This record gives sequence, structure tokens and C-alpha cells, in this order.
Amino acid sequence: MITTVCMNPSFDKTASVKALKPGELNRLCDVRVDVGGKGVNVAVVLKRLGVPVGCVGCLGERGRESFLKMIRQEDVPFDYLPMPGEVRTNLKLVDESTRTVTEFNEPGISMNQSQLEDFLNLLNEDSKDVRHCLTKESVIENNTGLPAAAMHEKVYLAKFPGKTGDDPKTNNICIIRLSEVYLNAAKAGLKKGTDLEEAQGYLNDIISRRTTDTSQQVSTETFTLDRILKERRKELVGEGEVFYDYLRNGLAIERKGSWHLETLKASNAQKIEATDLRIALPIPQSEIDANPNIQQNPR
Repeated sequence: MITTVCMNPSFDKTASVKALKPGELNRLCDVRVDVGGKGVNVAVVLKRLGVPVGCVGCLGERGRESFLKMIRQEDVPFDYLPMPGEVRTNLKLVDESTRTVTEFNEPGISMNQSQLEDFLNLLNEDSKDVRHCLTKESVIENNTGLPAAAMHEKVYLAKFPGKTGDDPKTNNICIIRLSEVYLNAAKAGLKKGTDLEEAQGYLNDIISRRTTDTSQQVSTETFTLDRILKERRKELVGEGEVFYDYLRNGLAIERKGSWHLETLKASNAQKIEATDLRIALPIPQSEIDANPNIQQNPR
């Protein structure tokens, strides 16, 4: 099987005009949109030729579902690292009068390694933690094109390899795991304030199954909410739980990093308090129209 790499996928819009008139209104005709990017283009062609192929890359959040739907129609497996931002759109404009093609390409998204780096930092606190096997070196040779901080590091999360071991899209959806039940029981016991020894035991059961270093187990003094949340970050990485853990416990969500957070500083989004109005999603207008007693969440 051949795997192509496309770090900057796109929507490729192709259109034509009878005759291009710079500085004037031009009406497009024969407009079509395809998924694009060099690695994607190669994968699509190989698939149409009957060659087993897959593609890996990064994908912005806005336009992601449309992109995935379109590439599924090409029957090309696409494994991606979710990224903030938008899937770019490129325009290829054909001038029928001169038979020339003019291309307009949008800039791509910037790569954010902070979440994976934070996770690796947590694991590095204990070299014997078996969860180190969840990360692998990049599928890109020598991590070419990745930020300097990611060079020569394990930057690929391989927690969900799929039923066949090479396609994470073939996973059954995990609703809850036994280890999460243990972690929930530990947190509930701590907050309840009774049966602390039993609650502490639940947390140590998880720790003892992940590392042979007995010094990592908690004692009465180290059995705290911070430690439970830290173990939840390690155990449930990639499962979408940390955001809600912090909200439930009234803790601020702080994104740590360097170069890739400059735009967040300007938008006041680097640190979000648990009381921030942006956390509550807006109620759909159709629901408010159906029930006038519903009040829109404040923004």
C-alpha cells in the first residue's frame, strides 16, 4: 500500500471565462470543485488506477466535514491531524479565448503542536509509563516541514490504529472505558470526602497498570484533584474529555505554547475561564422560534 502525505489539503475550484477582463466583472462558467493538494491529487489518481493507497495530512476545522465527504467519494482513506483554521480554497481560472490558466492559491494553515507536546511532557515525568507507546515518530521523513520544536520528536498519536492496525477511521466508537470508570470513582470519592482510602485505591489501580514505578502511586498527602486530572489527561488523551473535566471543576482552560499562540493572544483566547460566556454554545434560532420561553445564551 502507498501512503501519500498532504500537509496542506485544499478545495480546488476550477472555472472558465469566455475572455478574462482584468479590472472588470467576469462571470464564471463550468465551475467544479474537487479535493486537492499534491498528496491528495496523487492518492486520487493512484486509487482510480486500482493501486491501494491512503493519504495523511492536516485538516482545518472549517470545511473539514465537506472535505472528508468529498475524499470518501474518491474512496481514499484520509488520516489527519485536526488543526484550527479553515481548509483553503484554490481557484484555477481558464481563459477560453487564450487557453491559458491562471491560479489563485490561498495560504495554508499553521501547525499547532502544543497539545501533543503537553501530553509528551506529562509522559516524560515517568519513563516507565506504558502509554509512551501511544506516540510514534512522524510518518513524514525527518519530520520535514514541521515546527522546530517537533523535529526529531514523536509527534504522531497512534492510540486508535483501527481494526486492521493501519486505519483509525475503522475504529468502533468508544463511549466509555473501564479505566474512566475507575477515574470517575476516584474523583467522586475525593469530592465526597468519605471512603478516601477506597477512592485512592481506584486511582492507584490505574497507575499500577500503567507503570512499574511504585513511587508514582498516590498517598494520602498526594491524593488530590490536580493529580486525578493529570492522570485523566494521560489516560484519556485524544478522547475529548479534558475540556469538560476543566469546566466541571471550575478551572480555567489555558493553552500553553509559543509561536503558534500569537493570534490567540490578540483574540483573548489563550486563556478561557470556566465562567467565560463563550463556553455556552448559542441555542439554534429554530428552537427559540418553536418555544418563545427559551432565552438565548448570553454572548
